[in-house]
Amino acid sequence: MTKSIVLKVINTSVFKRISIAVVVLLFFVQGISYVDTGGNVCGRLLNGGTLVDIDVWHPTGCMIHNYTPKDGSSCLKKQRVAFVGDKHMRNVYQSFMKKFFENSNIKETGTELKFQESNFAVDFFWRPHLDSDIHSLYESWLKNEDEAPNIIIQSAATPSIVNADEFDKDVDDFRANLTKLIPLMNNLVSNSSKLYWMLQAPEAELINPEERSKENAIVNKNLLLIKYNEAIEVILGSASRSGLYANISIVNSPAEVASQTIKQSKNGFSHPGSVAELTTQILMNLFCNDVQRPIDGSCCQRPPPVTILQIGAFIVGLVCVLLSLLISCVRLCTRTSPKAVSTASAAEGCGDVSDIEKDVHMRSYSYSENTPPSCSSPNSKCNKKKTRRHRLSSLILLAGKLSCILLYFYICDRSDVFMKANKHFTTIRFCVPLIYLILIGIFGINRCKKQEGLFCQDQSDEWKGWMILIILVYHMTGAYEKTWITMHYRLLISMYLFISGYTNFNHYWNTGDFGIRRMFSMVLRSNLLTVLLCVVMNRTYQFYFFVPLNTFWFLILYFFMAIPPRAYLSKKLGGQEHSQIDGMSSRKLSWICSPYFIAMFKFAVMLFSIFTVSRFENEFSNLFTWWPIVRLFEQTRGSVQEWWQIVQLDRFSMVFGAITAFGYQVLKRFSVVDDLKQGCLFSFKASSLTFTASFFAFSGFSYWSSLCKDEGSCEPTYTYICLMPMTSYLLLRNIPGYIRSGFSSFFAWFGKIYLELFIAQYHIWSAADGKGVLVVIASNWPMLNLVLTTLVFVCVAHELNQLTTIFTDWFVGTSQDSVRRLIVRIFILLAVILFFVIINDVTNSRSES
Repeated sequence: MTKSIVLKVINTSVFKRISIAVVVLLFFVQGISYVDTGGNVCGRLLNGGTLVDIDVWHPTGCMIHNYTPKDGSSCLKKQRVAFVGDKHMRNVYQSFMKKFFENSNIKETGTELKFQESNFAVDFFWRPHLDSDIHSLYESWLKNEDEAPNIIIQSAATPSIVNADEFDKDVDDFRANLTKLIPLMNNLVSNSSKLYWMLQAPEAELINPEERSKENAIVNKNLLLIKYNEAIEVILGSASRSGLYANISIVNSPAEVASQTIKQSKNGFSHPGSVAELTTQILMNLFCNDVQRPIDGSCCQRPPPVTILQIGAFIVGLVCVLLSLLISCVRLCTRTSPKAVSTASAAEGCGDVSDIEKDVHMRSYSYSENTPPSCSSPNSKCNKKKTRRHRLSSLILLAGKLSCILLYFYICDRSDVFMKANKHFTTIRFCVPLIYLILIGIFGINRCKKQEGLFCQDQSDEWKGWMILIILVYHMTGAYEKTWITMHYRLLISMYLFISGYTNFNHYWNTGDFGIRRMFSMVLRSNLLTVLLCVVMNRTYQFYFFVPLNTFWFLILYFFMAIPPRAYLSKKLGGQEHSQIDGMSSRKLSWICSPYFIAMFKFAVMLFSIFTVSRFENEFSNLFTWWPIVRLFEQTRGSVQEWWQIVQLDRFSMVFGAITAFGYQVLKRFSVVDDLKQGCLFSFKASSLTFTASFFAFSGFSYWSSLCKDEGSCEPTYTYICLMPMTSYLLLRNIPGYIRSGFSSFFAWFGKIYLELFIAQYHIWSAADGKGVLVVIASNWPMLNLVLTTLVFVCVAHELNQLTTIFTDWFVGTSQDSVRRLIVRIFILLAVILFFVIINDVTNSRSES
């Protein structure tokens, strides 16, 4: 009784309603903030941030890209950059040039430094004070527009000797000089130039008692510096926010870097090297992000242009949303109308969206099979035409819901409404969430509903569940910086293929179902969301690498097992097992034609084929360079190298899962294993030895991965070593009967939606295609942000799991439908995908030309 009351209050439907309210509220708040700032894509980079580590700076609400020396010349083409200021600005200029133009020939003429190449120039002008010299410099640029810079980095010095009594006079003089300079600045930026005024950074206070007088001077100078910065923000900041000086911006981030570095440094000393490095990276992100467009550099980068396919998808989605709203209004009016009460009650049997979504797993739902008797009866009031119309309207409602979810994907990862942040890995950040998840999973242990033998469905969901949670923590914390963690991450991907091979072989062996309907249902179910995201997010099919990898090896296994002769078991004549092969009587078959021998023969041919093909990289790649297939698997234009590497790395994982399932069937046939009781899987001695060997094999992989210096050196060996921990975990999980009979419902719940979690994480939990972290509230509330984004992310994944299952079942149909109709639908779907590829190619070729 208590459990049922709790489930009515706390369930997925309640959490989904909460997540919808959270999304609407956050979208409203962040949308107002975005409009209030005028859509300034650089404001988040220039105004503040957090010093996460001594040399790691995270801007507020955007991602900073780490540029390398080779990016300097390619980024600053046809640009003239001028640094104007005092010794601090000179240090920034020298650090900038040393980082990106180390071997450059800088000409020094008096107090000026000049560097010029054929198509760009980077100069420094010594103008420490706002006096006549800087007026002359700006006037010369206005007279000679060819010499005028496109980008100006400006700062002003504070007096070297500061008296506290003269603060007000110094600040008033500074305000007056800055006000006089503004007209020249405004005229210059009107000619398509941009000016960035860099606020002065504080200096570190000394702790040496012998230099107490110098320390007091630094304190006074820092106080005056604060007054200067406040004056700049009042004069330039208010005008910039009002739109008066659109091309004049205040740069506060370098000053914040220095200030936070001083606070975090030991004994109050700053680290000028790290401050200079971070300042140069901030400037390069300011100059280059909108030119280079790095995926992990969202600061100062405008959203990508919308493609023709995206526009088409938005139009179709808008139509679905409008139709769903219209249908909802009509149904609401029909239900509330007194005249339609009898009609509505009669039509209840025709099904509704809420009825469709009652099934948690959504796998047993079928439009034809679940039609109530009232609709199938000859005397039913809801005839076939009305039933079809009602089902179509229900599908339109679901399509409208799916369209809203896809729009949320686009807003999160392809617009500036929500913020993004860089990832920063630490061992504690990676390990602590895993410990919490393990503890929650242990408290959620339940008994299996029924003893299904080795590796039951609950175990399968549990295995997928804890693996997807580790993968999510891996991506969120940026743990790919550590090679040994990355090798374990790849093991988890291989384990998914292993599970797929194991379960699919068991299905073929026990049922003999090699029909095209089930095969296409599994392919469509796993690829529907991916294909939609490829269109909406403008990404290739290969980008979501796990889906094409799993689909490719699933089809390979299917074709090898489906080609006659087929090996499977059917039960006849009082439970006696007989093999059936292509309709021939099993009594006339020799032992060579037994299902066990055929399965071994097929596995041998499959392994030989995979091993042979793996030796011919060019020939394999050529198979995927044919148009239009190449457009699905290319990362760079025309290159499928990454696809080859992924397929090569896990070429034996799924096949090995099928072989393991076959080995289990053989052992079961000869009564070597006893998995239907609570005892050990084998005899006590054999179980003890196998359990111990499995433990050391599983631990051995971790030891081997810790020895890997880099991923490339370990990849050839990984293909074979990864096979050991897969079987080892399966044995460790099933040898003791008390472990085999239980499972963690917490992990199993996530295992049911693992595919949606894996795909959706790139855009609505992480950000920038998985390179960053989605930020929906102020960055100084990281835990609250994580809770909100996780809540919405999990609810969206669960809803997508239901929607894709419904659409798959509708598209594939039931066993009563003809296969010919299904084949026609498949060809229509392939034609639609081909049309998408053609449109994408035509629009891309025009944009490139």
